[in-house]
Amino acid sequence: MGNVVEFPTNEKATSTLLARLDAGAEVLEELYVQLEQMHGALHDAEIEADKLEKAYNTMMNDYAKLVGAENIPHALLQYCSNAKISVDADKLEWVLELDSGEQYSLNFLGDEDNNED
Repeated sequence: MGNVVEFPTNEKATSTLLARLDAGAEVLEELYVQLEQMHGALHDAEIEADKLEKAYNTMMNDYAKLVGAENIPHALLQYCSNAKISVDADKLEWVLELDSGEQYSLNFLGDEDNNED
C-alpha cells in the first residue's frame, strides 16, 4: 500500500494557527519596542535641532548685519528658518527678510554682467 495522507483535524488546525499567532505576536512586540525607541530618539533629535536652529538664526542675523545679505552664501540660507524669501521676477531679484525685520534685495544673477554678448 502507498502512503496515507492524514487530513488536518480541527485540533491540528487550531494548534497550528495558535503557534503562528504566538510567533507573530513575538515579532510584533519586538517591532513595537524598536518603534518606541526610534520615536524617543526622533523626539530627542527634534529638541536638539530646535535649539541649534534658534542659535543658527541668531548667528545669521548677526552675520547679515556685519556683511550684508548679498554676501551670505546662499547655501547657508536653507538652514535659516527665520529667512523669508520673496521673488520679484520682473526685477530679477529676490528679497531676503530676517526676523530682525531688515530686508535685503539680491540680484538673481549675483555680480555677473547682465549684458548679452
